[in-house]
Amino acid sequence: MKKRFMAALSVLALALAMPVAAFAAPSPANTTTTGANNVTASVNNANVKVESTTKYAEGTPANANVVASFEITETVAGTVSDSNPLTVTFTLGKAYAGAKVTVYVQHNDGSKDTLNLTADNNGNVTFKVTKLSIYTIVAEKTATGAATTDNGAKSPTTGVDTTGVAAVAVVAAAGAACAFVALRKNN
Repeated sequence: MKKRFMAALSVLALALAMPVAAFAAPSPANTTTTGANNVTASVNNANVKVESTTKYAEGTPANANVVASFEITETVAGTVSDSNPLTVTFTLGKAYAGAKVTVYVQHNDGSKDTLNLTADNNGNVTFKVTKLSIYTIVAEKTATGAATTDNGAKSPTTGVDTTGVAAVAVVAAAGAACAFVALRKNN
């Protein structure tokens, strides 16, 4: 009888240890998106959605070297305003390090802007906006920039403290170890 009880206890401990990965938090909102030419657009607010688009902002020259185009919209009204600007970062890649970048902007209210920026040493451009819109990025690769782009996948940061998950796994493993020792003593 003891052997059956210990076997059942061992099976229970192992069964409880299996779903440990299910304790993960949901992925964050779509605040980072990769578009054309592996260009990544990131924003600093979970209430804003970033999508790659084939639409170009009005005013983009017909012969321009368009690197990518993104549409950034609010998922919660009033998230972005004059008093609460949004930080937008476009990661163009090392090939655009130090490049002159022009971002053509077509706002939802119909107004247009042109931002003249310079990419940093990693090919990133960062700026703040108070209106959400279509952003079309125009740039030329620099001679000093590397011709390769890091296409590695990045896991989303979920902000989960996994201490509880580790504790459950340790308790389950300890229960299985106790059951194994008890079975060995009885044999």
